[in-house]
Amino acid sequence: MLLHRSSSTVLVLVTAAAIGLSSCGVERDPVDGSSSSAAEEKTPSAPAEDPVSQPDLSGLPAQQKELYTHYASLLDENSSQEGTWVFVADMTVDEAVDRLLGPEPRVMTPEDERRLDSGAWSAYSFTPVGTGVVAFERTGFADPRGRRLAALSAGGGVSAVATGNVEAMTRFGYARDGRIVFDEVDYAFVEDLERIPAEVRDLAALAGAGTDGLSAETGDWFVAALAMAELVTGVRVDPSGYDALTKYLVRIG
Repeated sequence: MLLHRSSSTVLVLVTAAAIGLSSCGVERDPVDGSSSSAAEEKTPSAPAEDPVSQPDLSGLPAQQKELYTHYASLLDENSSQEGTWVFVADMTVDEAVDRLLGPEPRVMTPEDERRLDSGAWSAYSFTPVGTGVVAFERTGFADPRGRRLAALSAGGGVSAVATGNVEAMTRFGYARDGRIVFDEVDYAFVEDLERIPAEVRDLAALAGAGTDGLSAETGDWFVAALAMAELVTGVRVDPSGYDALTKYLVRIG
């Protein structure tokens, strides 16, 4: 995974996985040979599809609009709606591995690859970006607990996490200087927008935060989470080659 760092020196750890698009053909009705119109084939009209809800970005500051558009495009192009992305400020890869996974983490071997299909294990890859690090795992179920997210920002840094998984749960959280600023699983269902920090509130609202239910959702939860992560950390994520990085085996749960 290659990331392009913006003017900020802060990094984030984050996480992403797969979107699938499916299509179905429409079968034609059989021709009734006894009908006067037997020579004509009838093709039933496909049922009208509900319009896809698109968020209204017109009220966003230009920077936030660009962030949302960037991550919407990134996830669409890479069919990625599952995973954990974690970003951290100034530190080495070794420091980030120690803070996120603890001492003596297990470097994944080729023999460990089969464990990843069991649903009980995942693997983190770590990429240095400037003076920081980004970590990624594919499932969205191996995200760091709050205390580890806070530890990643200790010493004056900023850390953030964005997750998505097959259960359609999306978490967004971030910390500064060892303290959690905001952290919610299914953050889009936070009904009181005042609970969400002002600096990310407009982006969170695009995901339906402050509403009474899923029907009011106006944007993509994971897209908004990634956009907020970059907003607070100054780190931009672009995909490329992260599978070639050293990976560390981690147990889910």
